[in-house]
Order: sequence, then structure tokens, then C-alpha cells
Amino acid sequence: MKLKELLISIMHLKTLGDFIMAALVAIIGGIFGYFKVIYFDNVEMFEAIAWVVVIDFLAGVSVAFKSDKFQTKKALKLVYYLATYWTLLAMVLQVEKGFPSAFWLSEAIIMPILVFQVISVLKNLNLLGIIQNPLLTEILTKIDKHKEPQT
Repeated sequence: MKLKELLISIMHLKTLGDFIMAALVAIIGGIFGYFKVIYFDNVEMFEAIAWVVVIDFLAGVSVAFKSDKFQTKKALKLVYYLATYWTLLAMVLQVEKGFPSAFWLSEAIIMPILVFQVISVLKNLNLLGIIQNPLLTEILTKIDKHKEPQT
């Protein structure tokens, strides 16, 4: 028996297409397995991002419904934000894993994202009237000064 026939019979691959498909599945499985390890080693960071993004989404949708300005296109940004922030976090954690001296990288990149999302939640809750605090209202007015129309 030839070596080629032996390998084909051992791996149960009849054609080149079967071999290519099996190789692709193995490569993709390895990549997903690697990211599964990164996710489960840092599940709290992924959950923190999910919580602030989802709470901001719910508060923002509530404000949009209250002011009659709901847009599906803007509501779908939830998926975009989650995918972007999770991909960014996975990439940073991968760099940290490869370079132990970059242990600070995830905090330096993810903390500003979390802070801006929390500020957005506070703004939306203020607009809904759930949080009524004069200091918060003043701070939010100063933060959003750039959004005012220029005269």
C-alpha cells in the first residue's frame, strides 16, 4: 500500500477537498480554542464591557423613546460597540500574554472606554430624570458643549 493511500485511509479523507476542509476546521478550531482560553481567563473584563454597553444601550433607547427620536440604525450600534470593544480587549490581552512586561496595557486601554460608557449612562439617566443632581447636570452640560450649534 502506498503512503498516500495509507494516510487517506487513516484520516478517512477521500479527496483533496476533504483534506482542505478538515485542515480549515482544525485551524479555525485552534484559533477559537485559543480565544476561549483568553476569554475564560479574563471573563470579568469581558462582562464589565458588556454590562456598561448594555446598560448604556437600554438607557439610550429609553431616552430616544421618551423624546420620540428612536432610530433602529442607532440602536444597532449595540452590536458594533460590543464587537469592537471585545475585539480590542482580546487583542490587548493577546499582546499582554505574549509580552509579560505589557501587563498594564489592558487597564490603560479598557478603562477609558469604561469611563466614557459610564458617563454616557449617567447622561442618559439624567435625561430620563432618574438621577437629578445639579452638579451632574452642570458637568454634563460642560462635557457636551461641543455639540451645541455654532453661531
